[in-house]
Amino acid sequence: MMTDNDASRVTMPSPLLSVRVPQELMEAIAAAATDGNKSQVVIDILTAHFNPVPADEVGQLRRRLELVEQRLQTMEGGNGRDV
Repeated sequence: MMTDNDASRVTMPSPLLSVRVPQELMEAIAAAATDGNKSQVVIDILTAHFNPVPADEVGQLRRRLELVEQRLQTMEGGNGRDV
């Protein structure tokens, strides 16, 4: 028996979008779908396109990555090895 609480957790399926794409794109999508889920690859790409990461956030992430790389070099004794 389904309770009101259970009903609130039921999600409707996503709408279907059917498009024709050039063969090169289809091959790229298939190659990116390491788990075989081409739909998720397309969803991720469309989400990134329509909801891009703000430029200032990208800059912050780059600065944080540089700090992490510097700390790793320090921990390795600065021997110049690539991480």
